[in-house]
Amino acid sequence: MREGLGCLIAFAHQPLLNPTIKPVIQPLRRIPLALHDSVSAELKQLLDIAINEPVDATPWVLNLVVAQKKSGALRVCVDLQAVIPDRFPLPTSEELIALFHGSTVFSKLDLRQGYLQVLLHPSSRNLTAFVTHADGVTPLRSNIDAILAISKPSSAAQVTSFLGMTGYYLKFLPHYSATTVPLRRLLRKDEPWVWSQACSDAVRALKVQLTTAPVLAHFDISSPTWVTCDVSATAIGTVLSQTQRGVEKPIAFASRALNQTEQRFGHRPLRLQHWSDHLRQYNFDLKFTPGRDNVVADLLSRSNPPHPNTPIHTVTDQVERDIVQMLHAPLQAVISLQQLKEASEQDPVLSQLRVYVLNGSPQEGVPHHQRFLVVVYDLHSKWPELIATDSVTSQVILNFLDSLFSRWGLPNTITTDNGLQLILAEFTTYLKNKSIHHIRTAYYHPQANGGIERFHQSLKNSLRAHLFQGWSFSQAIHHTLLHYRATQHSTTGVSPAFLMLGRKLHLPLDRPSPALPQEPLQRVRASVTCQQRRMKQKFDLSTRVKVPDIKAADWVRVRRPHRDNELASYWSAPLQVIHQLGPATFLLSDGTR
Repeated sequence: MREGLGCLIAFAHQPLLNPTIKPVIQPLRRIPLALHDSVSAELKQLLDIAINEPVDATPWVLNLVVAQKKSGALRVCVDLQAVIPDRFPLPTSEELIALFHGSTVFSKLDLRQGYLQVLLHPSSRNLTAFVTHADGVTPLRSNIDAILAISKPSSAAQVTSFLGMTGYYLKFLPHYSATTVPLRRLLRKDEPWVWSQACSDAVRALKVQLTTAPVLAHFDISSPTWVTCDVSATAIGTVLSQTQRGVEKPIAFASRALNQTEQRFGHRPLRLQHWSDHLRQYNFDLKFTPGRDNVVADLLSRSNPPHPNTPIHTVTDQVERDIVQMLHAPLQAVISLQQLKEASEQDPVLSQLRVYVLNGSPQEGVPHHQRFLVVVYDLHSKWPELIATDSVTSQVILNFLDSLFSRWGLPNTITTDNGLQLILAEFTTYLKNKSIHHIRTAYYHPQANGGIERFHQSLKNSLRAHLFQGWSFSQAIHHTLLHYRATQHSTTGVSPAFLMLGRKLHLPLDRPSPALPQEPLQRVRASVTCQQRRMKQKFDLSTRVKVPDIKAADWVRVRRPHRDNELASYWSAPLQVIHQLGPATFLLSDGTR
């Protein structure tokens, strides 16, 4: 027995266990290398004095808890929280001092390592079994994951970098010259770049040789240790090595990618002072190694595995993304599905496309010089025209109409709302001179010009989607007009381009094909009439319009939603009805409807 260490013979401790608790085998908890020798000496001494005993097999395997005493000696215990998970509250200092009330003499009684003087019942000794190191330090899997994660070289420069790393440990790799023949052949001046199966086998063989003994040596606490680091623009790499018996041997490789914030770090900021203060507690020498000589860490910092949450983009993914984006560009689903079906029948590659999901936020809004849109819409063909401008004046609108009339000719009728620019004498005189009948809708009743109002909804939805994908405002307008004109309209059954031009517009996915013959316009007119009749019936069923009891020469007041000020009346001055224009539309004495 250890000097001064007694033994309580009359009692053997047998803990009471909860029968529902299952035996636990805990993994080895690593002990700092600086304490290995001290812990081994302490365990050997406890084994010599019969405090500990070796076992071959046990259902319980627990971890050591090593604490350092004030004297510098070690106290070695076992973590028994998994065996007896009970919790006992410790008394506070105030509670202990209160117990001393009335006492005048105080003494201190302490047994030397008292917990080692109580025998443990033989049936309970398996509860305190623990695991410790015995065969030295073995390399962990995490030490070699970085070298195994290096991707296949895809260029001569990457092959050169890979061979530079493996050649640094040339003396540890058997048959290095024979193994690297396929790789070195790719570096010849007149040799075409062809990655063969032999090249893949060579890379795989070099990785295996690099990450197995004798390359990854055991760490020796008494040998000089080197930490070689290198940082590139996207990653950081490091090699832990030691000089053992006069030869530098690697212990572990490591590398990781830098996140976007770290990639913006400079190499001279004040934050490096933090690491300088943190590393000052260690005794080490800092040495600069040029990149041409620091080949191992340099390769690890450039050939790093990506972040787990980072999507990997390849050329194939980019091609698929472009094709899917073109497929989903039209506004209506009719043309999208039709193009997808036709293209899939002619090109089998399209059948393998995935569902495309775009992420991001708008990168560009509406420019100030394009904040107004002037829209012209053909109610027969559903063909839209528009311009973006920084102001809406009568002259801007007239110039736009002149450009349209020069291409398409003059219409018979133009229907507009009651915007100030559209009721001025300049605009009305322009239309009268060209013999164009001008119809103005009733105030505060946009449904009277429902065709263009419905187009406004589609236009805004498409522009919003394109801006969300990062398109410029001008590009969004052009792309929207192209696909709206080429998309089959639900009312006419054909595209606006077919009615306006007599042919289909060619889109990026369309293959060259002969133009289709024109279809009779009577069928189109019949389709429009039938669709409008169905829409009218549906609207009449859901809306009940009360026919006003108003006739010509009556005096009425008109409710105005917009007022000049908050105290003004909602109702206009008395106006006389001139004559009735429709079931609920009347021409008033001030010229309004």
